[in-house]
Amino acid sequence: MVKRLTIATSATIIVAVAAIDLVEFAGGYNAFPILLGFFPASFFLLTLTLFAICVAVIVIFVALFRRQVRYALILIAVLIIGWLLSPRFLAHSAFLFGLAVRLRQLSSPAEIRRVAQTCLTLMPSGGRVFAPQKIMGPGSYEAEQSKRVWDAIGGHPFVHLDDERCVISVEPPEVTFEWGGTLPGYWGICVGRCRDDWARTQTIPFAEGMLLFRGD
Repeated sequence: MVKRLTIATSATIIVAVAAIDLVEFAGGYNAFPILLGFFPASFFLLTLTLFAICVAVIVIFVALFRRQVRYALILIAVLIIGWLLSPRFLAHSAFLFGLAVRLRQLSSPAEIRRVAQTCLTLMPSGGRVFAPQKIMGPGSYEAEQSKRVWDAIGGHPFVHLDDERCVISVEPPEVTFEWGGTLPGYWGICVGRCRDDWARTQTIPFAEGMLLFRGD
């Protein structure tokens, strides 16, 4: 009984933790989290992982009570390995690594810098640019400004990620390309003097003076 539970629980934890990273990586590569219904697929995998961990803790106590120490040690080792592999350890982000792979296929740091410089040139006082799918309505100054900048940068593939829902924030000398929304969160590219103290975000370096971020 304890042996079977140890094997089943260990396999569930390792597979679920690995699957979380795979799903997150795929979401980053897709430039949008993988969803099951209205919820991220990683949410269901995380729930399964937490359930398996609870079962593992119970089995550890049962194994120790029955003096089957080796099974308890196996589960403890699996819990430690699962934690080290989990996205929470050292705050690594498989989503951002997937996004980085997609961006390098679509573009290059040099091209992204050129687009950022174009935005700075066209908007020296700063402001925001909304992709066509993000513009709420025509006629406003914001819509006209967005169209003017978008016409200048629209030939670069990376700005068309996530079905043209990019929002560009220009705060000289910093330019941010951002995707996402309230429910799935936000992610994107920061070019320039990027802040490294964004407590609400995960970040990874993409190139010199450039990082990828993800946050609420």
